[in-house]
Amino acid sequence: MNVRKVTSDPAKARNLLENAKSFIDVIRLVEKTANAPFLINTEYDILHNIAGAILAQEGEKIIGKDHHKLLLQWIGKKYNLSPGTTHLLDELRKIRNDINYYGQKDKEVLEDYYNRNKEKIQEIRNTLLKILQD
Repeated sequence: MNVRKVTSDPAKARNLLENAKSFIDVIRLVEKTANAPFLINTEYDILHNIAGAILAQEGEKIIGKDHHKLLLQWIGKKYNLSPGTTHLLDELRKIRNDINYYGQKDKEVLEDYYNRNKEKIQEIRNTLLKILQD
């Protein structure tokens, strides 16, 4: 994985964290009425923004194709996240891509996936927020 050291960017980290918190507020407001594709996309955006904030705070930059995938791999490796956690992050990324780019619309399957994994997704979110605060 190509990671380059750059100047730490606390302002960017704060902005990305604010974006993530805005998405968290949206999830809280609409979770009971929103469809699973929207919730999965929003949860992924939260995790991606927090991971990006950590990257900016650390003063590192991902170089190469598949930035999203590399960012999640970097987070998993650098902070020793469990294999199950890194697998779920990658799975969430793939499902989000399927929804956005390939029009996956099997709402029942996505609803089941979201309901089975939302607590774990929230745990990952809390873990990443703790990393950012430390």
